[in-house]
Amino acid sequence: MIFYCFCILLSLFFSVSSYSQWTSCNGPFGGDIRCFASGGNYLFAGTYGAGMFRSSDNGKNWKPVESEMDLYISTLAFSGTNLYATGRNKVYISKDLGESWISVSNGLPNKNVNSIGVVGTNIIAGIQNGGAYISLDSGNNWSAINAGFIDRTVYTFITVGNTIFTGTESGVYLSSDNGISWASSNIGISASIISFTVQGTNIYAGSRYNGEVYLSTNLGASWSKFKTSLTLQNIRSLFTIDSNVFVGTDSNLFVTSINSPGWIKVDSGLPKCRVYSLFKIGTNFIAGTDKDVMLSTDEGKSWNESNNGLSGTITMCFTQNGKISSQELVIMACSCQQMKG
Repeated sequence: MIFYCFCILLSLFFSVSSYSQWTSCNGPFGGDIRCFASGGNYLFAGTYGAGMFRSSDNGKNWKPVESEMDLYISTLAFSGTNLYATGRNKVYISKDLGESWISVSNGLPNKNVNSIGVVGTNIIAGIQNGGAYISLDSGNNWSAINAGFIDRTVYTFITVGNTIFTGTESGVYLSSDNGISWASSNIGISASIISFTVQGTNIYAGSRYNGEVYLSTNLGASWSKFKTSLTLQNIRSLFTIDSNVFVGTDSNLFVTSINSPGWIKVDSGLPKCRVYSLFKIGTNFIAGTDKDVMLSTDEGKSWNESNNGLSGTITMCFTQNGKISSQELVIMACSCQQMKG
């Protein structure tokens, strides 16, 4: 039986020691909750096995989205008013906030779609063992854009201004021409990258397996290790609030600040769990793990369940209106990869 857990985050305080009050919650029951997107007056949740759900109260209550698309949703992303969702080997689009869906997969290979990136009016799909594909017409047609990629597995995207970054098995690549061409951005990085977040001019990248978080202060021209390693773990999610940086790993949630020497584990009331995603919508802070869904309305001081009506678990990524950029509505660039274990 899979348990669901949204372990999470945030406190708008400089001192990281204040992150201690957590309340256990009754996890959702069903498939894994892999991703979130916010648009219009709704928060959407994609599950891996139970389809899609929608909330009109910032994640407190949920209702299923009726559709005939794949029940295995791994990524959600907004581009304007268009909402994109990825199934196991297809991309779907809704132009009416989830009321109806159509498949837009012409030209895509028959492989898992790990992630969706949005830059300008272009849509980028990251494929498992298939590189990256671009659509210039709202997803109706796709073409390969693998020039510049050494590795064929693309895990995640984040857009910062006019530059889009992607995390791959062989590190970071960036594009400054709306995803048409790509260049390596790996100076200082020696790991696969599966998660991103941005805070002002700081871009953080989370690694696969080696527990490192990397920081770039010059739009990806170079990277350096941020704090000490979290010991051979996947950095599955990243989030920033003011000077605080949150990291979700395979076992716990950690927090640090720019001026703190290292990481502090956030675990009071929080069971040991994988923290797949971290998100902010309005005044609510949400985290997704493999045991529960939790929500904070007081800047991370206390937490309550946020699962009512859901039938999924493991939230792996969040997005808001397709803008994976700054921290106000932070689209959390997370790892939407098909990674198990």
